Amino acid sequence: MPTTPPRAQHRWPGGSALSRRSRGSRRAVWRRGQARRVLAALSAAVAVWLVVTALRPAPPETGVPVLVAAADVPVGTVLEAADVQVVRVPERVVPGGALEDPAAVIGRVSGGPLRSRAVLTDQDLAAGSLADGLGPDVVVAHVSLVDAALAAAVGPGTRVDVLALLDGTTLAADVPVVATDAGDTSGVFVAVSSVQAAALARSSGAEMTGGVTLVLHPTRTADPG
Repeated sequence: MPTTPPRAQHRWPGGSALSRRSRGSRRAVWRRGQARRVLAALSAAVAVWLVVTALRPAPPETGVPVLVAAADVPVGTVLEAADVQVVRVPERVVPGGALEDPAAVIGRVSGGPLRSRAVLTDQDLAAGSLADGLGPDVVVAHVSLVDAALAAAVGPGTRVDVLALLDGTTLAADVPVVATDAGDTSGVFVAVSSVQAAALARSSGAEMTGGVTLVLHPTRTADPG
């Protein structure tokens, strides 16, 4: 019985369509895996950069700290914290006597008008008064003395009576000397009430030739008991 020769199987170049789809699917999976790995590596690098940036110390500030006026300040203003601020400027432009501590100016009086952003110096503050801290209704009066030796015998803190030479009237009793004249003049500054200051002014007037003198009190010591 004659046999039928086996039918030759036809093979497509590159394999069957199913095989090609399988290989294409594997390549797609490989590409997606590669993309995920690249994205993961980039994410890790960004995370490391963020951590390093956060931990890196801030660069040192340049310049030196100085006080400036936060806004225009009129003359005679009692300065508050809001009137000044600390900024940094190049050292070469810092003026002499520049201030840097806000505590040094708070409560002080501006000795002149201050422009906004102007650097504050010690010359911008009014000089303190001898009467500062002496209490209410206390003023400082100047007493001219004709006796230079008497003026030299007293100093700040000495307590004295001020008497009129003309008739011995006590013009101010037991008042403290807060300062003495500098230079060749003979006189002292005493802390007195406004009424006493008026009496001292009248006794020191041009029409009065007698002037005033001082009677010194002994130094007070603490009671041991």
